Amino acid sequence: MTVPPPFQPLPDDGDDEPVQTPGSRYSPPPSGNAAPSGTGAPSGTGGPSGNGAPSGTGARSSNGAPSGNGAGSGNGAQPGDAASGERGPGAEEAVAGRIGILGPPGSGKTTFLGAIRLALEERQAGLIWGTDPQSQTFLTEASDRLRRQRVFPNATVALPPDLSFRLRVRRRNVLATPVWRRRRTERTAVVSLNVLDAPGGIFGGHTPEAVPRPDQPPPQSASSYSAADLERLAEHLAGSTGLILLLDPVRETKQNDSYDYLQHIIVQIAARARFRPNDPHLPHHLAVCVTKFDHPLVFNAVNRQGLYVEPRGEEEFPHAPSQTAREYFDHLCDERRPDAHLGDTNSTRQLRNVIRQYFSPRRTRFFLTSAVGFRVDPRTGRFLETAPENVSYEEFEGKVGQWIQGTAHPVNVLEPLMWLVQQQFKDEGR
Repeated sequence: MTVPPPFQPLPDDGDDEPVQTPGSRYSPPPSGNAAPSGTGAPSGTGGPSGNGAPSGTGARSSNGAPSGNGAGSGNGAQPGDAASGERGPGAEEAVAGRIGILGPPGSGKTTFLGAIRLALEERQAGLIWGTDPQSQTFLTEASDRLRRQRVFPNATVALPPDLSFRLRVRRRNVLATPVWRRRRTERTAVVSLNVLDAPGGIFGGHTPEAVPRPDQPPPQSASSYSAADLERLAEHLAGSTGLILLLDPVRETKQNDSYDYLQHIIVQIAARARFRPNDPHLPHHLAVCVTKFDHPLVFNAVNRQGLYVEPRGEEEFPHAPSQTAREYFDHLCDERRPDAHLGDTNSTRQLRNVIRQYFSPRRTRFFLTSAVGFRVDPRTGRFLETAPENVSYEEFEGKVGQWIQGTAHPVNVLEPLMWLVQQQFKDEGR
C-alpha cells in the first residue's frame, strides 16, 4: 500500500481554501519615496509612516526587517536573507511575528505550545529553540512531560513573561517573476515568534454583578487579575500578527461557556487594533483549532457526520483538512444544549457569530488538532480505530488524572502556526 506524504513543511500557495491576496498589510504610499506629511499619512505610533509601514511598536522598516519593541529586530536576520535584498532560490528569508493564543481555562493552551517541538521533531520539519532562558526551560520541560513522563504540562495560573522562540523551517513559495515564467521554489525561513501563554481565566469577562448559580462553581474572570496584566494581554493580542483560538469540544459540551471567554477580550483587541484600509474586520489572521481530535466524542462525531478524513504517515493517523474542521465546527454550533433556566443556549453558536463579526472569512481557517495524537496498536504499529484516544483516566489521591497512554504524536499542531507564518509572508508580498 502506498503511504501518503506525511506533511508539508509549510502550506503551499495552492491551499484548499482561499486566503488573503498577497500584498502589503497597509495601504501603499503615494508615488515618490515618502508620503508627504499632512496629506492623509498620519505619523506616530501605530500609524503608517512615509514608507507605508507602521511606525512604533511592532513596525517594520522599509527593507522588510522588523523594528520596534514587539517585532524582534535584529534577532531573525541572517546573511543572504530578504533584508539584504537577495531573493534567489537559495536565499534565506527572515520574518518576525507575534502570536496570540486564546481559549477558556483548560482548553489546552500550554499543552498546545509544548507539542510544537514534538511535532517538529517527529516530522523533521525544522528546528525550534528559545531565545532566552525561560523560553528554553519551557520547551525542555514541556517536551519531557509529554514525551517521557507522559503527563500534561501544568496549567498556567499567573500571567507569565512572553516566550520568545526561533524557528528554522523550509518554506515553499512562488518566485516573483512574470506569470508565464513563475516557478515554485523552497527557501529557509527564519521565524522569530513572541508568544504569551496567558491563563484562561484572564479572558473571562464576567461583570461584578453576575452571580453564579448555587449548583455551579464561581466562574474564573478577569477580575482576579491586575489592571496591568489585563492591559499587557490586550496590547499583546492587538499587536499580534496572528491569533490561535483553541476550542475543546469535550469541555464545551459540559461547560458551554466559550463565548464568555472571547466576547470580553475581543472588544479590548478591537479598541487597540490597527485596521486595514477599507476593511471592517480586525487585521489579524485567525486559526480556530478544535482540539482533542483523538477523543471518541470528537472522532466518532466526525465519522457519523461522514466528514472527509484521510490517513497519513506510516501509522495512518487520521488527518482532517480545513474544510472538514470547519464542517465539524458548524456541527458543534448546531447542537442543542438545553438549559433548565434559559432553554436552548449554545455557546459555540454565539462564538461563531463573534468570529464572523470580527474576523474576515478570508483570514480565518479551521483545524482539527490533537496535542498527543491517536493511539497506536502495539501489534500492528498502526492507528487503532476502535480505541482512538491516546489518554487514560485514573484516580490518584482522590482526583481523576489524565495520562498519555503511548507515545505522543501531535496531529495538526504545527499546521496552524505555519499557516499564520505563511500568511504574514503573503501580507509582505513574499
